[in-house]
Amino acid sequence: MDTSINIEKLQKSDHKDVVAFVNHLMNTEFPGTLHHLEADDLDHLMDAYNGKRDAFLVMKKDGSIIGTVAVKEDSKEVALLRRLFIAKECRNKGYGKMLVQKAIDFCNDKNYQMISFRGNNQMDQAIRVIEKFGFIRKDLIDFGAFHIYIYVKLL
Repeated sequence: MDTSINIEKLQKSDHKDVVAFVNHLMNTEFPGTLHHLEADDLDHLMDAYNGKRDAFLVMKKDGSIIGTVAVKEDSKEVALLRRLFIAKECRNKGYGKMLVQKAIDFCNDKNYQMISFRGNNQMDQAIRVIEKFGFIRKDLIDFGAFHIYIYVKLL
């Protein structure tokens, strides 16, 4: 295991850098997607993921942010897996799997029965990672060239 990798809950001191990291990936890899209208959690991450059954996890390598994943309580039984991002230069090295495993462990610790993930047809790398953990596609919302996939995993 790479000892230069650290995954921990979001710290207030990292908020600005995490927002810049996520916005950079969204703007460069998903241009034209109205991500800022879909969720306003980036404006207040510490508050948005402050619940006892919520977590915003930050992955750092040698002190630099290289990935994020969030867990948000949707109901007593269901957690939403969100904000799964890995820096482009760090992909295909197992870091996404490490983040997803940490999120699944968190969900198990909080006694969720299911995890839900919503992604679109531009997120094929993230979808490949969650499928490796047994997430199955439950639904597809078709907007022509743009699709939203809903995946679930029973715990």
